[in-house]
Amino acid sequence: MSGAGPQAILARGLEHHRAGRLAEAVGDYAAVLALDPDNLDALNLRGLAEHQRGDSAAALALLGRAHALKPDFTPVLQHLAEVQRAAGLLDAARTSFAKLAAIAPGWHGGHFGLGQVLDQLGARAAAARAYEGAVAAKSDFAPARFALGLARAALGDPADGRRHMEAALALGPHTPEALHGVAVLRLADGDAAGAEAALRECLELAPAHDGGLNALFDLMLARGRLDDAEAVAARLAAAEPGSALALLAQGRLLHARGLLSPAVRALARAFLGFAAAADPGDDAPFAGVVGAAHDAAKAKLAALAGGAAPGHPVTVDRLRAAAGTLGPLLLAFDDFAAARALLDLAARLGAAEAWQNRIAVELYDPDASPDSYARIHAAYARAARESAGPPPPRPPRGPRATLRIGYLSSDFRTHPAARCLLPLFERRDRARFEAFGYSLCPAPDATTARFVSLADGWRDVAGRSDAAIAQAIRDDRVDILVVYAGRFDRNRPTVALHSPAPVVVSLGDCATSGLDATDFLFADAGLVPRASREPFAERVLRLPCQYVNPPPEESPPVAARPAGAPVAFASFSNPAKLNGATLALWARLLARVPGSTLALGHHRAFEDAELAARVRAPFAAAGIDPARLAFNRSPRDPAAHLAAYGTVDVALDPFPFNGSTTTFEALWMGVPVVTLEGATMVARWSTAILRRIGCGDLVAPDANAYVETAAALAADPARRAALRASLRGRLAASTTCDPARWMRHVERAFRAAWAAERSTTRAGQPLV
Repeated sequence: MSGAGPQAILARGLEHHRAGRLAEAVGDYAAVLALDPDNLDALNLRGLAEHQRGDSAAALALLGRAHALKPDFTPVLQHLAEVQRAAGLLDAARTSFAKLAAIAPGWHGGHFGLGQVLDQLGARAAAARAYEGAVAAKSDFAPARFALGLARAALGDPADGRRHMEAALALGPHTPEALHGVAVLRLADGDAAGAEAALRECLELAPAHDGGLNALFDLMLARGRLDDAEAVAARLAAAEPGSALALLAQGRLLHARGLLSPAVRALARAFLGFAAAADPGDDAPFAGVVGAAHDAAKAKLAALAGGAAPGHPVTVDRLRAAAGTLGPLLLAFDDFAAARALLDLAARLGAAEAWQNRIAVELYDPDASPDSYARIHAAYARAARESAGPPPPRPPRGPRATLRIGYLSSDFRTHPAARCLLPLFERRDRARFEAFGYSLCPAPDATTARFVSLADGWRDVAGRSDAAIAQAIRDDRVDILVVYAGRFDRNRPTVALHSPAPVVVSLGDCATSGLDATDFLFADAGLVPRASREPFAERVLRLPCQYVNPPPEESPPVAARPAGAPVAFASFSNPAKLNGATLALWARLLARVPGSTLALGHHRAFEDAELAARVRAPFAAAGIDPARLAFNRSPRDPAAHLAAYGTVDVALDPFPFNGSTTTFEALWMGVPVVTLEGATMVARWSTAILRRIGCGDLVAPDANAYVETAAALAADPARRAALRASLRGRLAASTTCDPARWMRHVERAFRAAWAAERSTTRAGQPLV
């Protein structure tokens, strides 16, 4: 077509474009632009073709020129917004889609694109409004109906979400997006089996469907079906080999399997890939916070990861999942700074569980203080309240002969916390107290069934929003809601912000909830002395004993230690508790007691060579022979685990995060525990147990006394033998091992909390 004019060349290029011959189309569009550099159609179409060829930079440059020539030309603005979104420039895409929706309010595409970008940015409420605009513009546009249903359900209105989803399903055959949405709603209803069926049907239609694969992986991981989760992770990796998204799934799976260092490496690579793609210089929602987390942690993460994953389109969900999963794992490597940076990022991006883990950093850090506790809890409370929105009115209180107590927990399962929860159901005065369970367990088991059989009412609320859980509790007319061990596992203390019951109590926790919507914290004088400076958002109500642990059902007898054997110290604590200060003190102790040994064990943790090397380093620095340090693998069988204490003379308690179950188990097996008394609840757990059984002389006021107390025990075999013979009896005779007596104290506390006027309670003020 020699000598053809721009319009003829443009028409030929458009034919190539429609036929999928992108290289030829780009050549013709370039020829038009050589003749007419400001040809709007050529700029627009070449920009689109370059995007389709994978050259986002060229596409953005061409479309940007076209947009500058005619800012209100909707085809250019649409293509520009779509390319910006695909390139991960979410703030720019949000601006472009918002302008498109304003210019053409009657066209559904601008509203829908804006909603998708806002969803990626985590602005769920704003996304829902944009989807509403798309539905108003085109009521039969099923994708907008689906997206609106998902957004409404996530915002705590599953009924409205279901209404939109059903309307979308009525518009035509099931699509992958529809089935993904159905799965989300079924999960919100607690129907995990139905959700799985919908997701598998989604993936039959679209095997590489990003949302379906991720949702199925999350479901399998949450339910402990690790082999199934691994199969889904393999599909993610096949769909996007080496991507940050595939590495995120791999890291989470490795963590679930207890493979800590490989998990950290995969998650670090994923985070670095997402952080690079976030482009904090251009993207306001990620600006600053991503950069700060990256700057604080990048040297550590690069060393752990061996490099970043390839850049990957980033969303709020992906970035906060990578940061929020990786952050707490770094505690086992004694890196509090990197953990703080990552969890600060995840928390600011809206991850509720990240706030709980971020607070936990202060509990584990030996350099933290009550003041740092106060600051982080205050920040958490502000963010939680802002996220929850204004609360509905509290249900009214009135005279009750029988109080209905609701228990919200993820530990209604085979778990150490279940031993403390069971008396609340088994030992209650049934004439005066009803027990309703609200289970957050993703994978119920035989222990769950035991709780169900003991309860007056039961709801499985795993997967539901805080607001929906609170409404279920209000519907059941619960008088007192007990949030059990709120900061741990999958527990949801923020349900309290939605006015679930007239009175809300925190029990089984090791610090304040931080939420003024929680009325009372049950503790005891050992955990919270009268002179405590620890800050509490709740009113402290002291029991004679806060911690109960019924005698283990299958316990081996206390084993005698052979005379003349080298003194064996041990700690079977979580590696996250083994900070540098604790390990350095234990190294001092081994130097102080020549010939002694130290055994460490926690499940399979120390099979991880990198973790073991980190733990060995302070002992090597102190000149301790490596042969004196042993790493044990904890037996799965509870009786065999307890029997392992038969090889231990003295148990060493870490600090500042003391043991509770580990302290109890050691004492039950006749092994004295040496602890360092701290200023906060988390640092006084062992102190409270030891003083309750007349072993206050094993509580050290400072680090030097800790070493001397343990060394004195090591030098006194007669005293160790006497303790070995008496500790189980002392423990068995205490309230700790008397659930019936403990339950009477708890019930008196419930009555006191019910009778107390809420208007007169003050945060931190003891009631009894």
